[in-house]
Amino acid sequence: MTSNKLHKLTGKICSSLLFMLLFLSIGTKTWAQPTVLSPCDANPFCSDSSYTFPNSSGNVFAAPPAPPVNYGTVLLSQPNPVWYWMQIGTSGTIQLTINQTNGGGGGIDVDFAMWGPFTDLATGCAAIMAGAAPIQASYDGGGVTEVAGLGLPGGSQVGQGLPPFPPGGTTPPAAVAGEVYILILTNYSNQPGTIAFSQTAGTGSADCGIVCGLSASNNGPKCFGDPIQLTAANSDTTTSFTYYWTGPNGFAASGRNVTFHPTTPGNFTFNVTAVSDEDDTCKASTDVVVHPLPNVTLTNPNDRILCNIDSATLALNSPSNTVHYQWFKDGVALPNDTNAVLVVRTNGTYLVTAVSAEGCRDTSEDVFVKLNFTDVNFNFTIMKGCTEDSVQFNNLSEPGSYWWSYGDGTMPEDTLTNPLHIYQDQDNYLVRLKIKDLDGCVDSALKFVDVRHPLIAAFTASTDSVCQSNGTPVAFTDGSTGATGWSWDFGDGAAATQQNPSHTYTQAGTHSIRLIINDNLPCYDTAYHQVYVDSLPFLEFVTDKHSICVGDRVTFTPSFLYTAKQLSWDFGDGMHWTENGVTSHSFDQPGTYWVKLLATFPVCAEIMKTDSVVVHALPLVNLGPDSVLCLDGPAIRVGDNTNASDPTIHWLWSTGDTTAFINIVHPGEYAVTASRGDCGTTERIMVNKDCYTDIPNAFTPNGDGSNDYFYPRQLLSKGVVSFSMTVLNRWGQKVFETTNTNGRGWDGKFNEKDQPMGVYIYQIRAVLKNGRVEEYSGNITLVR
Repeated sequence: MTSNKLHKLTGKICSSLLFMLLFLSIGTKTWAQPTVLSPCDANPFCSDSSYTFPNSSGNVFAAPPAPPVNYGTVLLSQPNPVWYWMQIGTSGTIQLTINQTNGGGGGIDVDFAMWGPFTDLATGCAAIMAGAAPIQASYDGGGVTEVAGLGLPGGSQVGQGLPPFPPGGTTPPAAVAGEVYILILTNYSNQPGTIAFSQTAGTGSADCGIVCGLSASNNGPKCFGDPIQLTAANSDTTTSFTYYWTGPNGFAASGRNVTFHPTTPGNFTFNVTAVSDEDDTCKASTDVVVHPLPNVTLTNPNDRILCNIDSATLALNSPSNTVHYQWFKDGVALPNDTNAVLVVRTNGTYLVTAVSAEGCRDTSEDVFVKLNFTDVNFNFTIMKGCTEDSVQFNNLSEPGSYWWSYGDGTMPEDTLTNPLHIYQDQDNYLVRLKIKDLDGCVDSALKFVDVRHPLIAAFTASTDSVCQSNGTPVAFTDGSTGATGWSWDFGDGAAATQQNPSHTYTQAGTHSIRLIINDNLPCYDTAYHQVYVDSLPFLEFVTDKHSICVGDRVTFTPSFLYTAKQLSWDFGDGMHWTENGVTSHSFDQPGTYWVKLLATFPVCAEIMKTDSVVVHALPLVNLGPDSVLCLDGPAIRVGDNTNASDPTIHWLWSTGDTTAFINIVHPGEYAVTASRGDCGTTERIMVNKDCYTDIPNAFTPNGDGSNDYFYPRQLLSKGVVSFSMTVLNRWGQKVFETTNTNGRGWDGKFNEKDQPMGVYIYQIRAVLKNGRVEEYSGNITLVR
């Protein structure tokens, strides 16, 4: 290949394969006659437009040549061979259309073979020369158009024997960016002419950089804020090119060397397109890194006057361990202050510089710092009074505005320089003077102003209560505060002026003691205390009965001095309680009991009084168990067997009899009272009848639980040993009978059927235990 040919071939033309169909509109490139007979000297080509090459003639030979290239079973001869190669720029499918024409423009036969993929031209050439088989080939007799495809069909079917070959071709895998493919084109007719091929389908594209010597570079990496110099270089020095740049954020410029001013740090890609005066198009790109500036934003960038503190802190917001910092005061570096935080102790203007690991530098804003200490102080003079105290305040502070808070709730705050304040109450007050100096700094001073000069009357007594009969003196001890004089009133007409007097009370009652004290102003205060003088004790009680029967109640009436706190009763039988008035008690056991009454007083000693009560036993009377009396039977003898021989017992029966025994001939309840003196006991006995004399005349078998059965034993008598009952209806038919002495009787049914309302006839026969036989008949009415 000549030097001119090499320059022409290195013109780089790149664009997306999606626009390959537009390449014909760009123009046709005509190249010099190739004389390449080896794949190692193959012509480069791109796929972004149509390419036209002179074909080869006068060089007809039959395969295999030397060295022995493997052309497969399709391309059996290679007349007038020319080699070409391309490198894939964008992965995807590619389809190339190949045509050959003679000098008159008529189509002539063209054939090809294609090898790949390879990593580069040299590797591919070595593989072909070593006998690598092609991946696609075509040998169509008289064919003036051939198609080569990657990921798309192309060529004739390899390995099908001798021509003619069946249609369809082969479909190698789609192209991958960076791969290299090598093609051989042949001129079977050996006619001079041209070969043209272009990409007509697919999503991939070839790398135009192999046919164009365009490259792009920059002066980066740079720090944010520095301009970026973009430079385009072109190895094709024989052709004139126009250069167009595009980049991030809509950047566009023209020229071989341009400048870009980044607005943000980051990684940026810039593309340059070179268009020759022959409408050849080449593209290249370059990447540049723009490093961010180190962060020098202060957490508080404002100038400041710092009031009443000895230091201030300047700090960087979000510092980094990879950044070097240097602080300055008034333009002079502080050699030992290289951290992200600076403690300021003197007034001045401060800033910090930061250098990142990439060498990028930035400087913070100036911050003026003034440490101001406000001078605030005061003293005062107290002028005491009995009801209020005056205080003169003397302001010792530096010039400014003042606010006084006196600690007693006075509002609004006083703004005088040296105020006078009156305190209504004695206390220890916390006074605050707040000042705002001429720099605007605010500080305050606090002092306690103690206007307490208390005059407090207080005293204690050796006792709060005494007994009138004891004559014990009461000692009074002064506990006052601030007193210089004392005046005592003991509440019974007596007085004293000693600090700690004593006094003996002769009158009972509650006495109010008053102490008046004074100080040197003079001011006065008073205290009170009470002493109780207990009266002479007294106690008696009256018993209404001294002799009673068991169970009788005795009433006790006390008489005592009103000052008694409590009366406690003990009745001698284990019972006791407290009752300060009249009380009663019943004794349930015979005997003599001593009743005690104990009175307690607030101060004086307790007193006890006693009296006796004799309790007589009640006679025991037993008339025996209840009995029965039969019709026409003998009388029953009932009496008090227990006391019959006791001449001290007197009897009184409910019949009027006064003997120990009586004879009873009628059923009923009988009672007797046996008395000994005033104590008597009453006993009762019940005598029942033992016969069937009460028979009901009607019953109601309705299931309500009342009078549901006809049976004379509802009036139960005692001693029945045999029993029978028959019930007949009004036609003489027997509807019920029983011999059961414990039965329930007739339920108003016959053969489990309810009988109608009406009158029925009964017949009853009973035998009693004494052998007596009783028979009854009559009417019974069934009611529903």
